[in-house]
Order: sequence, then structure tokens, then C-alpha cells
Amino acid sequence: MDPAAFRSALLADPERIAALQSYPEYLGAEKARMARMAERWAERTVDAQRASAPVPRDTVHVYKQLAEAGLEYGPAFRLLRNVHVPLPDN
Repeated sequence: MDPAAFRSALLADPERIAALQSYPEYLGAEKARMARMAERWAERTVDAQRASAPVPRDTVHVYKQLAEAGLEYGPAFRLLRNVHVPLPDN
């Protein structure tokens, strides 16, 4: 999808804007958490990454969630075969 078109569609949807604006502290905290995670993962070995993300996810479900978020990937661009995520924070 075109990022500019996605942004325009998002901004044109008052319900989604309201939902995003109702959680500004969550969005800021989530952005900071993702930045910290990206820094840590960039320096880790593949084995260490696998050990810290042991929960498998079904790629069909992952692509469905991406589609629901407005990111459509056609068959030629569905390259994910294995998706693993960290254990939920307690």
C-alpha cells in the first residue's frame, strides 16, 4: 500500500482518529518500548533472538491482522514463513 494513501485514509476516518487520540500515553509508551527492543535486537545473535521470542504465530493470522490495519500484501509479497514473538510481559 502507498504510505501516503494509508495516512490519508487513516486521517479521514474519525473513529480511528478518536481511538488513537484516546490512548496518547499508550502510543508514546509503545513507541519507546519498540525503539528499545529494536536497539537490543540489532545487537543480538539469531540464536539469542530465537530464545527470547519462543511464541510462534500463524503467518495467515499475521497477514490477516495486517490487512485489518490497512496493510494489504498480495501473494507475491507474503514472504513470512516463521513468526515468533516474545512471551507476554507479566
